[in-house]
Amino acid sequence: MRLATRIAAAALAGLAAVPGGPAAAGPPDDPATDPVRVRLVTVAGSGCPRGSAYVAPQPDDAGITVSFGGFRAATPPDPDLKACTLVLEVTPPAGYRARIGEVTYRGDARLTGGHVTFKAKYQWAGGDTVVHPGWSRRGWFNDRWQVTQHPDRGQWSDCGTDRLNLTQSLRADGAGVNRIGMTRPDEDWALRIDWRLDSCNRPDGGDR
Repeated sequence: MRLATRIAAAALAGLAAVPGGPAAAGPPDDPATDPVRVRLVTVAGSGCPRGSAYVAPQPDDAGITVSFGGFRAATPPDPDLKACTLVLEVTPPAGYRARIGEVTYRGDARLTGGHVTFKAKYQWAGGDTVVHPGWSRRGWFNDRWQVTQHPDRGQWSDCGTDRLNLTQSLRADGAGVNRIGMTRPDEDWALRIDWRLDSCNRPDGGDR
């Protein structure tokens, strides 16, 4: 939900309140008006040296985008494997927890008869690992690729600050020149995450 819509919803809820009445206790009933705050804690791996990954909020504060500088695998040598792990510090609005509602990866690849593979996984600190379906191609290919996943609704952050670990890998193998990358000068992101929020006092795990 866009920030302007969330603010409008909060204003309407305030007009409906009984003037002078005491504030009701319990979970928040209105969508959060504050964004999920994210800080990049660690970048590590053969595919993303320190300082080569950048995290930014989406324009509507619905999530984040990540861009990489030089994250690619290519032959020769055969095979070539590059990996990148990001650790994000995630702080939902007060009284809420967050989950990944949608995650999209994109990049480009060029094959001359070999094989390229993209894989990813993520987990909240201490939680179960979620495996992304990934993407692969064999034979001849010269184009962009993109893959989107809607992870299981049960994977929630803690209420308060939590850490999200994201690991992605690129592999190229086979004879000839074969490459796969997540860096394009004409695209401003390679990874996009859309958040979903839920009240910390709701046991059913529903989200808004």
